[in-house]
Amino acid sequence: MVDYYVESIDNLNNVHKSDIQHVFVEDDGNQNPEPPNPPSQAVVVSPATPSECSPVTITYDPAGRNLASASQV
Repeated sequence: MVDYYVESIDNLNNVHKSDIQHVFVEDDGNQNPEPPNPPSQAVVVSPATPSECSPVTITYDPAGRNLASASQV
């Protein structure tokens, strides 16, 4: 079981924290196949290998994607 929440900060430094969410993660015993193409860099997770209870920053680059014309992402 993994408990998590999402915290977001906009350009005006407004902060929002979601309620705590829960997800059950189980190893199904199958190995993941190698992806046919390199992973997209539209989403970047930092640090690349997060550690327990440490903050994680996720950034999204909408350029050339469906959300590129959105007023807010």
